[in-house]
Amino acid sequence: MPGFSGCIRRSVWVAMIAASCGLLAIPVQAGTVVDFDIDVIGGGGSQIFSDAGSPIDPTLTFYSGTVPAPSPDWTLTYSFLSQDDPANDAGILGAGFTVTNNLATNLQFSILITFDLGPSTALSYTANAAMTLNPGASDGTLSTTDAFGADLAMWTYSVNGSDFATLFNADYTLSANGVTNSDSAAIPATPISTVITQLGIRLVFDLSPGEIANFTGNFQFIPAPGALALLGLAGIMGRRRRR
Repeated sequence: MPGFSGCIRRSVWVAMIAASCGLLAIPVQAGTVVDFDIDVIGGGGSQIFSDAGSPIDPTLTFYSGTVPAPSPDWTLTYSFLSQDDPANDAGILGAGFTVTNNLATNLQFSILITFDLGPSTALSYTANAAMTLNPGASDGTLSTTDAFGADLAMWTYSVNGSDFATLFNADYTLSANGVTNSDSAAIPATPISTVITQLGIRLVFDLSPGEIANFTGNFQFIPAPGALALLGLAGIMGRRRRR
């Protein structure tokens, strides 16, 4: 559906530009609520909260903020988009996080975001993920961990509350080695035939002392196998942060 794809991209950029200039006056629906479930082993405990976001058009919602009760042990900020367009059987959940370990010991994180949508019937899905590790006082690592279960991937994508696909599986490590280092991966267009009512992204990782990790990615489904270019959430949010 190329026409729908182009319309989505234009509406995102028009809405973002208008909002940044204080010109956003188009009528929009209420934001789509995203639920957060954050658990940290080694400091800080758990945080469970929801964010209704800021709608930027009838199907797109922007989220930005920090965890409601920041821990001195770590800091976590987020910035991403979601799309809920059941009329066109299209939906996207983004992930944009910056996580800092403020302690002198390793911390293990489990970050789950979910949102209800649709119901929609998808014929294809795709996912991507990217991480950047900024070194602290010493060489550090960002890696998978068994602290929340055996052999968990760093990125897990869920549909209707059940694990669906993964990227950066068990035993993965990204090392800073004194300089900023990054890695990325993607799941190409893959057929799917199911009624989707919830999307989720879970990040599970071990972060060494003093490190700052940035995560960007998205999980999207579309009604036709050839219509993939709905919305590059990771690219959009990366450019937005650099402005």
